[in-house]
Amino acid sequence: MATIRDSFSLFLYPSHIPRDKNKRADALANKAMDSKTTDLSGLQEAQIIMHAETILVPPSQCTPPQDHPFDDLADDDLCLSLISQSSIEPANNNDDWVARLPFLVRFELSRLGLFDQIRTNDMGMKLKTAMDTNVNQPKLEAELVSLIYEHKTYDIPSYEDALKTAMSNNVVADEEAACVLSFSALLKKTGLVLLPPEALKKSKRVFRTFGSHRFLEVRVDPGCKYLDVLDFFGHGSRLIAGRKYGLFWAKTSAKRQTYIMFAESGVGIHASNEVSSPSAAALCIPRACNPNLSIATLMKRMKLCFSDTTPALPLETGMLEGIQDITSDIGNVMTDGCGLLSREALESVWTHYIQSKQNHESIMVTTKRGTPCPFSSFCGRIGGIKGTWIVDDRLSGVKVQCRDSQKKYSVPMTYVHIGSQAGQPRSNVNIIHPFNPFYNTVDVQEWDDKPPPAMLNRGLIQILEERGVPKECFCELAKQELESLSKVMTERESFHEFFNARTYVTDTVNIFDDDVLFRMLKANVPINEPVMRKKMKDFAKIQLNKLLQKSKFIVERSRYLRMFPDHTGLLEQGEVYVAVGDRVVQNEINGQEHVLSMRLPSYFKGDLRKLKNVSRAELHRRCRDRCTFFDNIFVGLIISTKGHKSEAEMMSGGDFDGDKAWVCWEDEIVKHVDFAPAPDTHGDQFKLPESPFKSQLVEWNQPGWSKAILDFTWHHQEDNICLGKLCKVLEVLRDHPDFGFEKTDEIATKAFLQVDSPYLKQWSESDEKKYKTLPSPHWMPRKNNFVATKGMYQSRKVLGNIYTMIDGVGDLVTVEEEDEMNIHIRRVIEKAAAENLDKVEAIRKDMQRRLFEFNSSMKQRISSGYERDNDMISKRLCHTSIRTLCQRHRRAIERDYNEDENLCVVFAILYEQTYFASRNRRRYSNKPYIFAWDVAHDYLTRIIADGDAQRFGVGIAPTVSRGSERSVFGKKNTTSR
Repeated sequence: MATIRDSFSLFLYPSHIPRDKNKRADALANKAMDSKTTDLSGLQEAQIIMHAETILVPPSQCTPPQDHPFDDLADDDLCLSLISQSSIEPANNNDDWVARLPFLVRFELSRLGLFDQIRTNDMGMKLKTAMDTNVNQPKLEAELVSLIYEHKTYDIPSYEDALKTAMSNNVVADEEAACVLSFSALLKKTGLVLLPPEALKKSKRVFRTFGSHRFLEVRVDPGCKYLDVLDFFGHGSRLIAGRKYGLFWAKTSAKRQTYIMFAESGVGIHASNEVSSPSAAALCIPRACNPNLSIATLMKRMKLCFSDTTPALPLETGMLEGIQDITSDIGNVMTDGCGLLSREALESVWTHYIQSKQNHESIMVTTKRGTPCPFSSFCGRIGGIKGTWIVDDRLSGVKVQCRDSQKKYSVPMTYVHIGSQAGQPRSNVNIIHPFNPFYNTVDVQEWDDKPPPAMLNRGLIQILEERGVPKECFCELAKQELESLSKVMTERESFHEFFNARTYVTDTVNIFDDDVLFRMLKANVPINEPVMRKKMKDFAKIQLNKLLQKSKFIVERSRYLRMFPDHTGLLEQGEVYVAVGDRVVQNEINGQEHVLSMRLPSYFKGDLRKLKNVSRAELHRRCRDRCTFFDNIFVGLIISTKGHKSEAEMMSGGDFDGDKAWVCWEDEIVKHVDFAPAPDTHGDQFKLPESPFKSQLVEWNQPGWSKAILDFTWHHQEDNICLGKLCKVLEVLRDHPDFGFEKTDEIATKAFLQVDSPYLKQWSESDEKKYKTLPSPHWMPRKNNFVATKGMYQSRKVLGNIYTMIDGVGDLVTVEEEDEMNIHIRRVIEKAAAENLDKVEAIRKDMQRRLFEFNSSMKQRISSGYERDNDMISKRLCHTSIRTLCQRHRRAIERDYNEDENLCVVFAILYEQTYFASRNRRRYSNKPYIFAWDVAHDYLTRIIADGDAQRFGVGIAPTVSRGSERSVFGKKNTTSR
């Protein structure tokens, strides 16, 4: 198998491009290729804190290496004490068992604060024995981790299943390009907190090249300032859990910065795979192919390597072709971001996609190999090429065609360039390099499946109101949503229908990934069942809050559709073809003369486009041969490529590389919307000076590499905050009676520019002073306000009317009858008790004990852990912990009772004891325990469904496999809307 070093040699510096020997990074790479060992002796451990443990090494004492990290020293010097009150341990010899600990084990020992004592305590002796017993065995990691967690009963590994699955496939979590687990940490002012590893649910292109274990995602606590971050990242590499990490890339957001660190060398990394962070980044975006790369381009395009994708089709010579973009008479690109592929290529992509899903991801794949592809388009990546591809049956063979506009950066690949029309002479054949899956594979990000009805939101409503849609129309839709919410709390069937329209269940083989409420609804669990009623209340409360705070409600005759250009030229300027993947709905659309389309977010009222709808029958009349392109489109909004400017660009600067648009054909809305010109975003007010980040070239050596990433990320965070302020002010100005849309162009322009040129700050101090005293409408949420507005006024526009109508409703009507234990579950227990009462009593005592242990474990976790922090990381970790704890109890019950008892009876008794504990608890709280449902909802729903079927005389309830659910219930791989 080719190593990273081999890939580095082949692709980072092709033979025809000389290396710059004066660059430290290049000299480093040469040194690393000759080196067999790595020295970490001059590198102190990064400060790591765990829960309430003492801080051991302050950041100021974490001295980074003064010279390049790849020097010739002993491999065993990698084995350093992870957390020590003293300085670094002396180098270990080859007989030291601690030096042979896998990286995952060292990471967990470091995170839990157990590493210091393992040489002398009992757990260390157990680890050593397990090491000696399972030498070179794939199960070694799982055995060692299980021993560690024996001492932390309240903190169990959430990745246990993933580790066992990898073990069964002879894969070790930290070997070469393994993609099993993800690692993360939280950077606080006091130090670095290592977070529990998590099972990797979705793969990324860069993970499949280096291995997910080589990346550490470090989230920055909001309390950290720039100097804190600079002190940690800006001085070179850090030693964490026996590995030397360097800064690789960073995600930017207004709320929390996230930095990606890369393991350059250390535990579990062979000398041939050692590489510095800048050099690894240069393997993703090759320096030789992109000589004038700016830091802004690097940060933006590196995101493509971290996309959640599935490898589909390995491209062979001649499969990939380049075609020119269709341009307007004034030079505007009309096909920006969209390519084509033949039917054979689509089927090949689909076949390889299914195979990858079955081989590498732990989800239910319902489609068998050889089944024709049910889709016509997808969003994906090919090396440095990004965008969408749509099938065109006019192409023959296995052909994937890419537009020039799809190329975001250059990589070595087999690439043939042809003219804009098929049949033109081919030219400009690039040098053909050896195949590399990182560059020459079609990676699928998302298939375009049948979409559900779309929801309105505040921005859409404000623009629709300004374009002529009366308040009464929106108020009627909101009233219908509110009536449905009130009705569903008393009528189970109504709730079922309401729930199905707004949520989707994930295809999975793991019951702990299920939506329990969905299962309960399918099994006809009565609405007076305590947990059922609680989940219904929680769901309705969330939907009511969306309606109140965000004005989100469904418009049945609307969809969010991905935009594609018309490659045939059949559509005239201002025309579109709409495909929604539903024959009944398609017939409705065909009867509409116009449709509305808008991309979100939008800032100008002209961003809402009223376009002429063209049916397939009309396209056949125009040209039957070229219409075959439209005949095979499953889902999408096809936009004309004629005119001076694409309609996609008129929708707030959209393109075809994956953008979706809200499309509506509801006549009560469409008929009121007038025609309006799109904003001229090419005018002088939209011209800005170039950002310094766009001209700042990348420094491929330290410390310039890290400093540039830090400066860019910190600046970009401020830009995101500016955009949030501009959007909030824009919403207020649109609503304010003294302003309106005509007087908001200045703020709208700034918001547009903040998105289009995110590296230049558009919100100024004068804006802060100008809008500081601006009163806010009564519908605007008080929390999460970016702008400190002064005072409040009663809005008389549509958002104000909707808010007033909903805010006066109060609590939703709920079921008033007394809850009771399900009768079918009770009968199962009664039957078992009649046969052997002593055995049932023994099981009852055991279930009481397990429930007590679960509650005690949860209290211990909550009182001692990081989940007390009110942030998304802590909430996710807390949820993962509960899920894993339930898994462990489930397995323990199945192990203890599977041979001798009917598990349905055992879990029915668990439900009974949980129910009685809830009744006692509800004297102080109105929240029932859901432990039994979380552990065994598949058993419980089956008991209830079978009982209903027998009671109504229809026999045993049929079992629907999870693989068939998507077909039966129309469910999608999404959990919420």
